[in-house]
Amino acid sequence: MNTFLRSTLLSILLAASGCTQTTQDLSDSFTLAIAGPQNNQISKQQIEEIPYASILVQKKDTPPALLVLAWVEGNSDSISKPAYMKWLSANKELFVTQSGRIVKTVNLPEKNLDRIESELPDPLTLGLNKNTTPKDWSFLISWSPDYHEQYPATSHFEVKQVEPRKLISGTRNLLHVVEYVSIPLINQELVNNYWLDPKSGEVVTSIQTPAPNMPSFTLTTAKPYINKEGDSL
Repeated sequence: MNTFLRSTLLSILLAASGCTQTTQDLSDSFTLAIAGPQNNQISKQQIEEIPYASILVQKKDTPPALLVLAWVEGNSDSISKPAYMKWLSANKELFVTQSGRIVKTVNLPEKNLDRIESELPDPLTLGLNKNTTPKDWSFLISWSPDYHEQYPATSHFEVKQVEPRKLISGTRNLLHVVEYVSIPLINQELVNNYWLDPKSGEVVTSIQTPAPNMPSFTLTTAKPYINKEGDSL
């Protein structure tokens, strides 16, 4: 890829996602995303060899794609406003997550989730492995095209049981949580599934539908992010 095109793509991503990291840092991650494995047989060894946090994202029955963590925005230890984790694909698609939830997408075909807003902490952030965590949540959701802005939505979480889940790193026993999302103004309901680490409450893998009439995506932690204090996210 020539320097001009690469710089242009970086500028587009910076503008689209409000990046606060240095251009050099993003450039390094972007180069890795372009050159990294993007095929049907992403191996555990390939993931371990990449010096960046990464996730596997799979749309319906398509092959999984490996996305690298391009940058972290905010305080990863905050409960009221957890950090935005911004994951970049080789096709310049961007997924933004908070506490394992997809809260924004960029450059997906047809539709994108623009944002999720709430004054209340997400139960996924508080830890749905805890009995004291609220099982209901309200938020505003916006998606495009067609200017769907700030539709009120509610979530109800049902905590199921610990069950084995096969991952690229091996089989793990994870706590299954089902989220039922209701958007009354358009009479829409969505269902998301999360599998959490039973001890930490961290989302390890999930199947999410980000917004109405969007496809579902399976997100799985490939290589966890390690913050400065040495804690994995």
